[in-house]
Amino acid sequence: MHFKKNHFASAVMMKCRRLFGAALSAPRAVALTLRRRQLLLRMSMLFPRTIAARLYGLSVLTIGALITISIIAFLYVQQTEQVLTDSRDHDVALATSSADIEILIERHRRIIGSALGQRDATATSRIRRSSDELAKQITAVVAQSNDPQLVAITAQQDSLTSAGRKVVDLPAQATQAQISDAVEAYNTSADKLQNTVHDIRLNSLNAAQNNFADLLKRGQTLQLDILFAGLLALLVVAPLSALIIRSVVGRIKSVAEGMQQIAITNTPSKIASYDDNDEIGEMARALNVFRSTATVLLSNSHENKRLNAWLQIALNNMARGLSMFDSDGNLLVCNKRYLELYGLPEKCGQPGTPFNGICDHWCEQFDGEDRAAAKSWFAKLRKHISLGVPFTEAHTIADGRTILVNTQPLDGGGWVDLHEDITEKRAAEAQIAQLAHFDTLTGLANRHFFQETLDDALTGLDQVPPFALLWLDLDRFKAVNDTLGHPAGDELLRIVAERLRSCVRATDFIARLGGDEFAIIAPTAGDTSKAATIISDRILRKLSTPYDIAGKMVSVGVTIGIALAPDHGSTAEDLIHNADIALYRAKTHGRGQHSIFNHNMEAQITLRDTAEADLRRALTSNELLLHYQPILSLETGRVTVCEALMRWKHPTRGMVSPAEFIPLAEEVGLIGAMGDWALRQACRDAAQWPNGIKVSVNVAATQFTTSDVVVAVKSALQLSGLSANRLELEVTETVMLKDNAATLEALQELRGLGVNIALDDFGTGYASLSYLRSFPFDKIKIDQCFVKDIATRNDCFSIVQAIVSLASSLGMASVAEGIETVENLQKVIAAGCDEAQGYYFSRPVAAADLAAAFNAAEQLQAQAA
Repeated sequence: MHFKKNHFASAVMMKCRRLFGAALSAPRAVALTLRRRQLLLRMSMLFPRTIAARLYGLSVLTIGALITISIIAFLYVQQTEQVLTDSRDHDVALATSSADIEILIERHRRIIGSALGQRDATATSRIRRSSDELAKQITAVVAQSNDPQLVAITAQQDSLTSAGRKVVDLPAQATQAQISDAVEAYNTSADKLQNTVHDIRLNSLNAAQNNFADLLKRGQTLQLDILFAGLLALLVVAPLSALIIRSVVGRIKSVAEGMQQIAITNTPSKIASYDDNDEIGEMARALNVFRSTATVLLSNSHENKRLNAWLQIALNNMARGLSMFDSDGNLLVCNKRYLELYGLPEKCGQPGTPFNGICDHWCEQFDGEDRAAAKSWFAKLRKHISLGVPFTEAHTIADGRTILVNTQPLDGGGWVDLHEDITEKRAAEAQIAQLAHFDTLTGLANRHFFQETLDDALTGLDQVPPFALLWLDLDRFKAVNDTLGHPAGDELLRIVAERLRSCVRATDFIARLGGDEFAIIAPTAGDTSKAATIISDRILRKLSTPYDIAGKMVSVGVTIGIALAPDHGSTAEDLIHNADIALYRAKTHGRGQHSIFNHNMEAQITLRDTAEADLRRALTSNELLLHYQPILSLETGRVTVCEALMRWKHPTRGMVSPAEFIPLAEEVGLIGAMGDWALRQACRDAAQWPNGIKVSVNVAATQFTTSDVVVAVKSALQLSGLSANRLELEVTETVMLKDNAATLEALQELRGLGVNIALDDFGTGYASLSYLRSFPFDKIKIDQCFVKDIATRNDCFSIVQAIVSLASSLGMASVAEGIETVENLQKVIAAGCDEAQGYYFSRPVAAADLAAAFNAAEQLQAQAA
């Protein structure tokens, strides 16, 4: 079979070579004929005049040739299909069925062979069933094929089945001869049946081979037919194509050369086909028209390029990003700023890029919520674009920048966008708003913001719970500011602000009103007075804790005035006024406490204002005077120093306590002027005392910062004629809080004059030892808080003894203040104090009564000794 196929292929190849040889020789003969001019002209007359018609005709001929070849191929396919169907339905099916029967017969023989020598009844029964089953399968195959040749073997099949049963059913006592006869009969029937089926299968295969041979022969015929049709088409179409190409290509080339010359030089030569009436002639005439306008177009082109370059420069130097899209959502133009704002690559800026593609590229840069937010914003933008209405909105992108987008629709569809990065602008606006509403030093709300908040709170009193207004003023802040300087004061205010934040609730509002004044608006749901008291107590405890400012421990306090809304006022002016009255009330009762407003306080404020006016008048009306308290030497028992103590004799109120007017003088800024007066008056009085008795004058901290204390001392000594060594200046730790060059220089200069310097109230501060190291004082005055209980408390005695020992080791004298009993005196003598002062010896007296006071004090000292 394989040999027959190879032989057929060789024959077909030989025939193809001969046919192609004939086909190749045909064009040469045709070409010789076509060379003749008369034949070409004669054939060209048969063609239509237009090129399109000629091409259409050539297409019709080509299509006709293809249809002919297709019909021939279709007929061959139909014949091939029929042959294959017949072969499949009969020959192949018969061969398949025969092969299946042969296989079943072979299996039947193996089963019958396994029955020989078998004596087990069960096994014999199983073999019988199997042989019967195979016989049924053979019968089924024969019936399914429905082929007469296979049906004819039915009798032989029955003979095979019968002979097989005899072999299986041989009795156990059968002789060898019987067995051999049965087996031989079965083999004869099986061989006969197998040979018959084998012959049938071979016949079916031969029939199929004949059908395929016939199919191959028809295929050869089809090849010849197709080859003939193709050669015929080639002989007809090729000459016609050559004629058309020759009549078209040359003229098209001429037109193309003219167009190229226009593109390069704008001076084409005359086109040969200018007078033709076909499409090429029309092209040539259009080209001549184009040539007449080419110069104008080129001139305009140069101008447009220059304008486009300027436009591109302008776009790329815009502070805003610009993008323009057509009605289909494709990019028309954008500048570099647009790409920079969104971090887009250059490809996204190419004209024609879809808007959705730009959006997707931008969103892919983010993950999670950032991507969802970007997609949501673009969805909103698309919605407004689809409505064709202007759209302006600022949106914050994932990297924290804020972009302002202004979208305007275009006539005829499309839109233009302006994109501006307003991050810094927003930050500047926020900073301006911060500066307008918050204090730059502490970060708390400022006075303006406080006023707005208070007005809003009062406006909504009918809808929200009542609230308390806390008016705060720091105690001793001015001394810190004056002694340590403004940077230390600013740092203290910042710490105070932080502590206030930790004292209030999230609903409370804190403001710094200026200087050391603060205010708190505290809404309350229950008892307003009780809630305000709780907050105030917490603030008092927190703000009274010492502060570490630049390595120095500073102690300040706070006084709080409280007004309740709406009980104490329904307007901001009334509420603030009443809170201020409550604050003054708290100050007059010793500071470091809080006070809730009541209507009786207004009268007290009037008294305070009157007292301030009276004190100012007293300074210029000789209402102030000095009393002196003796200080005795415990070694000699004689008065050595008198401390000058200021008194105020009011025309109607009589003697006013220093505890009342000294704080007022500090508050209103009169303490400096009053201190200068006291210094001059004390020097004048001391100049009249017996030689050797000194005068001690207290110098306030403000006198070191607001005036030249050295000049004041020199002036007082010069006017009074008092010797400098008879003047003693008492300074407190407040003066030493500011351990700077100016303060130390002033103290050193005073000491250089011969003036003695004493440290007053020693032991009540937080860093007294550092002051002793900073400046070598002449004397240390031990505060009376340690002396008054020295007779009953051992710890007070130990402290006094330690201070005396410290002063002695530093070469300083020690003075015990507050001696009121003989027991106190004996204890301070036992502790080793150098000097003593107190009511036990004498109360402060006028200068005229000092002689009697001296005698009495010295006698008491002698008695105690």
